[in-house]
Amino acid sequence: MERPTADIHKPAVDFVASYYDKLAVDPAGVGDLYTEGSWVTIQGETIHGKEGILAKLTSRPGCKRRITDFDCHSCDDGGWLLVFVNGVVDVVQQDGKQHTLNFCQTLRLMPTPQGHFYILNDIFCEAALPQSQVMEGVPANVATSTHT
Repeated sequence: MERPTADIHKPAVDFVASYYDKLAVDPAGVGDLYTEGSWVTIQGETIHGKEGILAKLTSRPGCKRRITDFDCHSCDDGGWLLVFVNGVVDVVQQDGKQHTLNFCQTLRLMPTPQGHFYILNDIFCEAALPQSQVMEGVPANVATSTHT
């Protein structure tokens, strides 16, 4: 029997909203969402383990992310979720100028015995966004567009 989409959608939406909210307020706040077994690839740089991941995530202060699209799939083998996020990120460069970039992020969320999820795998890519495509007023949560 096929599992209803709503079963996986809510926990994925809740996780993604919490993750990006924590990143916006205090990037170190996402530390509890990674483990020593977690892997992250950011722009081709692969990092293993919670400490290295947090060092990387906290090295870019001033990033504001807005989610524009979101998809998720569940896996019957182990109950993990595969989440794909598209959005834009405003990055303050060393020259003090703000640049808006497209980003996509894929997260493999593993369930915990307590009924929560942690990030086992995280792949993040960004690309320059032409100024004519910068969207104003996009909410900082997952409310813009969600489907599975």
